[in-house]
Amino acid sequence: RHFWQDGSQLDLYSDPRASVAAIEEFAGHGEAQAFAKFRARAERLFNGFNAPVMSAPKPTIFHSAKAVARSPRLALDMAPHQSLAQLLDGIFKDPRLRQLFGRYATYVGGSPYQSPALLSLIWAAEEAGVWQVRGGMHSLAKALAKALQNAGVVFRFGIPVKQVHTNDGTATGVGLDDGENVKADLVVFNGDPKALTDGHLGMDVTDAIPAKPLRNRSLSANVLAFAGAWNGPDILHHNVFFTADPAQEFGPISQGQAPQTASLYLCAQDRGQDMAAPPGPERFEVIENAAPTGHPHKAEEATQCLTRIN
Repeated sequence: RHFWQDGSQLDLYSDPRASVAAIEEFAGHGEAQAFAKFRARAERLFNGFNAPVMSAPKPTIFHSAKAVARSPRLALDMAPHQSLAQLLDGIFKDPRLRQLFGRYATYVGGSPYQSPALLSLIWAAEEAGVWQVRGGMHSLAKALAKALQNAGVVFRFGIPVKQVHTNDGTATGVGLDDGENVKADLVVFNGDPKALTDGHLGMDVTDAIPAKPLRNRSLSANVLAFAGAWNGPDILHHNVFFTADPAQEFGPISQGQAPQTASLYLCAQDRGQDMAAPPGPERFEVIENAAPTGHPHKAEEATQCLTRIN
């Protein structure tokens, strides 16, 4: 469910006929036909690149080229010399629809003004359906932890790693914040790569990855998770509240600054298939696009974020 500040609202569906009908009521017959063509293009791109790229364990340029060779029309559908925003400008007249489908660039940490038009295929993936985990996402983590514990894995929660130890360029263990040193044959770091190059895990691993690719970083986000009582318009499980001007959002972010106004994604986590509000407080997650600052929030930045979201 999508909301705009002028009071307009649009639902999109897994049934393409329902989406076409909704857009026709929302923006007129011409825009509904434009969406139908956009949808067909996204479906061709998705079908062409799903197996060789998105579902491949190690996709390569060769795999992409092979997909295009099999279906030459993909070369045109990709619009290789256009950004996603430029592609949408040529498809939709209604700025709200350009804003809606341009937002898909943020799914991979990009801006619609700088990301390739190829990302239009995200619509086809989203139309196929978004899965929910029964009991919430944390139940998936709990199930994985249980399976690993049954296999002999030992978890140590809530203990920060202060340093990765090395010997002759090979990781040999980690030093914990409580002073304990843990030896290891292999160390896997699943955090922000810039934490390594900035020395947050010790000077031994600052050159573990090249620093150059980290200069132009993908978007970050401010995320709030909380429980409360909803007092506002009718919402579904997935909702987006759009800012009036996307350029005023992505412009400051591209300069490393926080926008004064931003679109907000709101997930009503306890609203399932029937989309009804549960009795009592319900769980929410709010995501706001942000610049990749690479440093923890200052107190005043956190206050400004809360103020904007409220």
